Amino acid sequence: HESSAIPVLGAPAMPPALAVGAAALAGARTPAAALELCTYALMALINLAYECERVQTAIGAAGGVALLLDLLRSPAVSLHATACFCLSNIIKGHAANVAAAVDCGAARTLVRLITDVDEDELSKSAFVGLAALEAPGARALVGLIDGALARVDGASVDGDGAGAGDGDGDGDGDGGGRRWRLGGGEAEAVAAAVAEDLEQLLPVLNGLVYTQAKAAAAVLESGGLRSLLRVLEPRRALPAPARILAVHALLNLTCSRARPVQEEARSLGAL
Repeated sequence: HESSAIPVLGAPAMPPALAVGAAALAGARTPAAALELCTYALMALINLAYECERVQTAIGAAGGVALLLDLLRSPAVSLHATACFCLSNIIKGHAANVAAAVDCGAARTLVRLITDVDEDELSKSAFVGLAALEAPGARALVGLIDGALARVDGASVDGDGAGAGDGDGDGDGDGGGRRWRLGGGEAEAVAAAVAEDLEQLLPVLNGLVYTQAKAAAAVLESGGLRSLLRVLEPRRALPAPARILAVHALLNLTCSRARPVQEEARSLGAL
């Protein structure tokens, strides 16, 4: 049941609203009552933490950031939207809480909550939370894309045996087809998982780049152009939807940007 999956914070000096949430689990007579009390506790935190550094700091010191991320990963789906809104207020403009959230895997957790459904309020809240992670969150997204590509490269070699490159150093990936080291079933599973990851990560990265100037700058500083071009390399033979999403992000990173950005893209073989 949802209520049995709610994570509990055990810090002895937790803020009052977190204490209410923990007490809800210990004292509620029914699962529905526990969920209701936790909802009220989250709403209290939302209001207390709004643009209040002192409360944000107290919540972070009590382990509240990790607790909220655990809640977002739990089966307590009726609490996810409120918990996501709460997380945004706790991390917004608070460098220590942003760092704690990124260290706890917030970028991955929030990306998985984002959809392309306009009426999805949880998705909207998750994107707001991701934007609140600012530059560290954008860098984390680039790292997740690189990690997905590393899984493909680790499971396969180029058709000519050149491994992760085509041997000529120009980055154009013309060294032949992709040959899997793994058995057919395993190879297909890796390819499908990577494609699913990229089809989640790339549109979110594109949205951040398009709407958040600081995020766009962080993506560029962390090698985002190179990462997007790696998605497009023919030698990886990634599915067309993933490559199309990479093109969208590449366009938003380069079009109407400063000349050095465009020059960097050309130097990396974008053309």
